[in-house]
Amino acid sequence: MTRKKQLDAFIWTECFNCPQIALPMVRSFLEHHAGLNIHVLCFQDESSYFQNLDSRIIVLSPSESFLNRLFLRDERAIRAGYRKKGHLGTARSWANTFYSIKSDYFIHLDS
Repeated sequence: MTRKKQLDAFIWTECFNCPQIALPMVRSFLEHHAGLNIHVLCFQDESSYFQNLDSRIIVLSPSESFLNRLFLRDERAIRAGYRKKGHLGTARSWANTFYSIKSDYFIHLDS
């Protein structure tokens, strides 16, 4: 008998500046997808919305490393992107995700 390989998928949503909007979607995902984790990308000061809700929620916030600042993937660059043009902030956060995470598949959930 052969065992199926577990799906190597990075499941995520980003909710920079709007964690209260994403919260019902995250709760619904957890209710309907037992056994799967969801990564929530948000600013550090927004992470309290998701802490202690469920161990399957993995909160990720942009780091302040030199390379992230250099390539506009740090928190300041992402915040500035959302202030200037929302899509620029989203593009920077996605670039950070694809650069930082190694996975076979990426599944994005939008609230």
